[in-house]
Amino acid sequence: MTSFLVQYDRRTGAYDITEFAGDEARHEALSARVKAEANRSSSDIEVVVLSADSLDELKRTHGRYFRSAPELLRDAIALEDAIGISEDVRVHVSGD
Repeated sequence: MTSFLVQYDRRTGAYDITEFAGDEARHEALSARVKAEANRSSSDIEVVVLSADSLDELKRTHGRYFRSAPELLRDAIALEDAIGISEDVRVHVSGD
């Protein structure tokens, strides 16, 4: 199984992925995670190690790491609408 180091900016939706394969993949990815967390430029950067058979599988199972901020916002609004949160309660976010 392949391990992936994902660095995800929660504010912008930007991400960086490093793939680790082979017998020591998980160990190497975890070591890289510790270094990445120590060097991250913002607390909005989420650093995780995930394992999957392929990058496509990872995108399917952990899709939130691979969507832009506007896509995530649209999903959140659609969810609010689906569960009935009224417009006067909703927090408005400017920009796109």
